[in-house]
Amino acid sequence: MILQIFDNDPLFAGFVDILLVIAFSIGICITLIIFLRKRTSSNLIQVIIMIIGVIFSLCEVFGLSKYLGRISFFAISIIFVFFIIKKSKQKLQRLNRELEQKVEERTGELKESEEKYRTLVNNVIDIIFETNLDGKFTYISPQVKVIFGYQPEEMIDYKIYDFIHQEDLMNVKKAFRNDTDTGLNVYIECRMSIIDGNYILVSVRGSLVKKDNIVKIVGVIRDITEQKKAENMIREQIEKLKEIDQIKSDLIRRASHELKTPLIGVLSSSQYLLESCNEEMSESVIKFVKIINRGGDRLKKLTNNLVDAFDIESKGLVLKKEKVDIVKIIKDCANDLIFSLKERHLLLKNDLIGSYYIEVDEIRIEQVILNLLSNAIKNTPPNGIIYINLEKDENFVDIIIRDTGVGFTEDEKELIFKKFGKIERTFLGKDVNIEGSGLGLFISKEIVDLHGGKIILESEGRNKGSSFVIKLPI
Repeated sequence: MILQIFDNDPLFAGFVDILLVIAFSIGICITLIIFLRKRTSSNLIQVIIMIIGVIFSLCEVFGLSKYLGRISFFAISIIFVFFIIKKSKQKLQRLNRELEQKVEERTGELKESEEKYRTLVNNVIDIIFETNLDGKFTYISPQVKVIFGYQPEEMIDYKIYDFIHQEDLMNVKKAFRNDTDTGLNVYIECRMSIIDGNYILVSVRGSLVKKDNIVKIVGVIRDITEQKKAENMIREQIEKLKEIDQIKSDLIRRASHELKTPLIGVLSSSQYLLESCNEEMSESVIKFVKIINRGGDRLKKLTNNLVDAFDIESKGLVLKKEKVDIVKIIKDCANDLIFSLKERHLLLKNDLIGSYYIEVDEIRIEQVILNLLSNAIKNTPPNGIIYINLEKDENFVDIIIRDTGVGFTEDEKELIFKKFGKIERTFLGKDVNIEGSGLGLFISKEIVDLHGGKIILESEGRNKGSSFVIKLPI
């Protein structure tokens, strides 16, 4: 019905088109005002829609309906292009913001790194330098003022060789030449001149650094004058200590040699008197002869222990190993101490049967066993028991010496195998023998160590006895 009215009455249709033009124009004004107040994409689209509506209406008024398709395509294209431009602009803005943020973060990191580097350079005691391949300084740190007396800028454009002592110059140039040829780090000690014309001893350490096709040498100069003085003093003291050690060695050797001759006379004479002239001497004389004999025997053992301790420390103790029956050695040692066992009223028990051969230094292993048995006898009160046993496994033979004596505390266990690690037990009275040099167990441990074995001490505490296990490799 409405279309028939438009078709039958062109004047009415033209009037409607004019009203539409006016309506869309008013719409343009309203949307344009809104857009100017708030510039958003939706408000701009409303403005464009109103403009398109005006164009459509004008085309109807002026009979240009056949161009509406092209105009519509053009308008839609404008809107599409606008959206692309708008989105691209927003994306570019976002990327710019992110890029600016990253640049700011990176700049902050670089400033922080630069500050750290500057702090490090300013606080190290050494001089940091940089030269080109000709040795010319291109950078030198502020420490040069403290060590050399020069300002950093005063040394720039001078070569490092200009400050080297003439006698050291050839070696320095050779070291730097090797550095540039091989790329290996250079380290050399030389003398360098300071501002007052004197020379100080320095160490120069450097390496090649390549950046942007430019090769430089970066390194460190350290003042080692005081260090060398200290090293020389230490070297002198070491030489003096060696001299003292040699004097000590000679003294021990000579003392042991000089003591042995009179000791043999004292021991043999007193022993002869006790064995052959016992009936001709009074009780008081016999008492003094026994004191002389025991004192000579102790002095002989002390002398031998001192020599052994010296040999062990100076690596002069050499083992002479051979295959021996370890069971026989233990029995012989026990028989040698029969008199001491009877004197102390002690019982010795052993489960030693048969024979068992291992490769050891017979004399030294006898010394170890005698030391441990003597200690067990000294530290076991009268009427006590000492046990000797032998156990074997695939790798070791264990010689076990156990007693019912005074035992060891934890503190004593830490001390017992040390040189002169004598434990004072005067508080135990006459129940134990406190004589000794404190070298016996030290020497015993070292001898067993030289055999590739070890000594193990086991004790649960005071008056609970103790066990020494000598582990010798088979």
